Amino acid sequence: MKTKLILALAGALTLNQAAFAEGKVVLRFGHFPNITHAQGVIGHALTRQGKGWFEERLGPNIEIQWFTYNAGPSAMEAMFAGSLDLTYVGQGPALNAHFKSNGSEVRVIGGAANAGAALVVKEDSPIKA
Repeated sequence: MKTKLILALAGALTLNQAAFAEGKVVLRFGHFPNITHAQGVIGHALTRQGKGWFEERLGPNIEIQWFTYNAGPSAMEAMFAGSLDLTYVGQGPALNAHFKSNGSEVRVIGGAANAGAALVVKEDSPIKA
């Protein structure tokens, strides 16, 4: 997953090489504040703490701004409006947005999760696997 995400971000950066040559590049990154989008939640938290996981790997000329959304369609609309550059989103909204734009405005550049969610119970719970 780490390799896919780094490659996806590196691909996004190549879209704006002129801005990169001039100084700092700002990536506006969307995510949902829930466990099925943990990569975004953790990435956002690390950035707020000054320990940016993405920033460390992308270099000092990259600034990541995080934005939270409550649903995939609203994140996709933010992309259409030019308010986001990248977002974690489920496959349904991503595919709908891709088809809505005939592939001209939204690209699915990689998967970030496999299976998406887990049921977590206390050790002494009567629920067993």
